[in-house]
Amino acid sequence: MKNNMFAWIAMSVMAAAALGIVMYKKSKSDKGAPDVDDPDNNGDSPDTVSKTIGKKVFTKFNDTAVRTSAVVDNGTLGMGTNLIARLVPNIAIGSIITEVTGEDGYIWYKVKLLALPAFNQKAVGYIRSDVAKF
Repeated sequence: MKNNMFAWIAMSVMAAAALGIVMYKKSKSDKGAPDVDDPDNNGDSPDTVSKTIGKKVFTKFNDTAVRTSAVVDNGTLGMGTNLIARLVPNIAIGSIITEVTGEDGYIWYKVKLLALPAFNQKAVGYIRSDVAKF
């Protein structure tokens, strides 16, 4: 009985999360934001993207996360985390390789990481554009 109740709760939480993501994407598209499901429309002109490639990127805020992929995964579902490091402001982390639009609708920078001890010998990481500066 306990296992069935746990499974029902887990499925309800996952369904609610999926519904929230769909509603979030819908609300962003209603506001004129780019459709993140359309790979040809990321909202950035080629000029904007090309201006960021190769730039040295720094952390903007305290506790800025550098991750292994362009998604926030703090291990809330028991599947581990994609966190490489959390850093203080104004730390140079590396140079931008490219930009990607994450499932969350945010622009993420794929970064060639500097050889900092906090990065545990990772060569590449991701930082969300709204917590990065040049």
